[in-house]
Amino acid sequence: MRVFITPSAKSVISLSIDLGIAFTVAVVGVYLRLGNDLHIYINDFINHDAIFVLSALVSNFVFNIYRGIWRYFNPEYLIRYFKYATLTVLLFTLILFFTNRLESFPRSVIFIDWGLLILATAAPRMLYTMYRVSSIKAIFRKSSYLPNLVLIVGVSRSVEVLIEELKRMPNPPYRIVGILDNKKNIGRLLSGIPIINEIKNLREVVENLTNKNQRPVRILVGSEAHISGLLQDLISISKELAIPISRLPKLTELSHNISGATVALQPIAVEDLLRRSQRNLNFAEIKLMITGKSILVTGAGGSIGSEIVRQCAQFEAKEIHLLDSSEFLLYEIEQECKQKFANITFNAHLTDIRDEHDVSAILDKIDVDIVFHAAALKHVPMLENHKLQAISTNIIGTINVVKAALKKHVEKIVFISTDKAVNPLSFMGLTKKVAELFCSISSNEKTKISIVRFGNVLGSNGSVVPLFEKQIASGGPITVTHPEATRYFMTIPEAVGLVLQAAALASPSHKCNTYVLNMGEPVKILDLAEQMITLAGLKAYEDIKIEFTGLRPGEKLHEILVTEHESLVNTESNDIYLAPLSKITRKDFNDAMEKLNKGLETRDEKFCEEIIKILARF
Repeated sequence: MRVFITPSAKSVISLSIDLGIAFTVAVVGVYLRLGNDLHIYINDFINHDAIFVLSALVSNFVFNIYRGIWRYFNPEYLIRYFKYATLTVLLFTLILFFTNRLESFPRSVIFIDWGLLILATAAPRMLYTMYRVSSIKAIFRKSSYLPNLVLIVGVSRSVEVLIEELKRMPNPPYRIVGILDNKKNIGRLLSGIPIINEIKNLREVVENLTNKNQRPVRILVGSEAHISGLLQDLISISKELAIPISRLPKLTELSHNISGATVALQPIAVEDLLRRSQRNLNFAEIKLMITGKSILVTGAGGSIGSEIVRQCAQFEAKEIHLLDSSEFLLYEIEQECKQKFANITFNAHLTDIRDEHDVSAILDKIDVDIVFHAAALKHVPMLENHKLQAISTNIIGTINVVKAALKKHVEKIVFISTDKAVNPLSFMGLTKKVAELFCSISSNEKTKISIVRFGNVLGSNGSVVPLFEKQIASGGPITVTHPEATRYFMTIPEAVGLVLQAAALASPSHKCNTYVLNMGEPVKILDLAEQMITLAGLKAYEDIKIEFTGLRPGEKLHEILVTEHESLVNTESNDIYLAPLSKITRKDFNDAMEKLNKGLETRDEKFCEEIIKILARF
């Protein structure tokens, strides 16, 4: 029958043990100093011992030694025990000094007691921890439980935490058969687990473990950043060996997911498949641009807009205005930001950028330093069938926002564009191209306009990754337009970070600049689909079928960031380039817009499309 002890009872027991240790230390300390001459000191022995125990009691309460959980002892606790012992002997010495000036008391005992108290306080806790988490306990426990064998790739703090947590579990779900890391670490131990080989030798390691009847059932990536260049190869090998690959939980996930029964592993993040090094941002420049400023973000509830809001808040903007036509998305981002950034003022504006009067009225009544225009319709196939809606939002909406901001004399306008505006084939790309043209002719001496052009964003609303995830979850098939189709991809935080960096760059001679982000190498959509299936622990074409549907209206086989006639110019940032501006004149643009507005009034979609195509040639 097991006896349960309440936390308060455990604290009393722990305190009693500590006071007993203190009493014993006081006795042993005097004996070690005096030995057979102990009888000389025997008259004052009881008083001095009582004073030492009383000092230990006070110090124990000061540093909460009695409240520590013994099974979770770690080296950091030694610092607390050092402080506990130091205060104890200090109090003991002061009391003796004020009572008898330390007469007849061997002063070397003070140092002996100090060292003994540290060791005697730590020792039983260390032994208890060893009993609970190591092979000492296994001697007294017979179990037929067999954990799953796993192999860890990469070393990180999360790996160390995971190993310690597995040790503490009575029936751990995994047993680590080894760790792979850099060549220089081979032969070393991490929390008792050997680093047995290099990461590049994964295939050979698995073969050797299989021959020893220790074949791992799963490969765990312990440090994704550390092995980013090898991740593609690891996925390929895991697929070949039919061993699923997962990543270890991050420290924040460990604290929530590890219990006495299970460790929740995570899939490899899709963004780690991009084979791209970490972007280097000039945070000082961005902070200088954002801190203390009033910001307006259109499309604030969308994927890009909401991340712009978050990052501007992190850079300590004074006030952020959220503008969106979706009541739900606007409410979501407003509530999120008010909870996370209580020191920043957030104002939500529920309106549609297509309404010129509303947009102008909002800008008239607020003070804004920077406008980030992210609101847009962007679903390529859908806009092929809703061309007038695309014009109204992507072109007229942009004109409304930019005009209202110019009237207000804001410092900067940042227009979020797309690679689909380059040699546009889709109607969505055509409308974004025309919006770029308007921005290029609209800057003035008081307002700098930046156009930032980038490709697809992983995980954004309507992007391919969430679609693939849903298709895999439902058992397939995954639908891919074309086996050779490629796209540029970037994560949402990465894209927005570069948008802020581009906006913060010093302006060349032009008042309006078109910036192109370095998107890395294009990714084959078919490869992405196959890898996502593998990361889900499944086999492509067997567990999950892949079907080719053909390119949809407006889609390109390969996207480009600049035309063949354009040449990019380097900026002070290695990840941002300057593209040449269009040569369209204000008169040409205004004449075309006059015709376009007439077409919108009559709802003549074909006429409007022709005007848009003519404009997009500039």
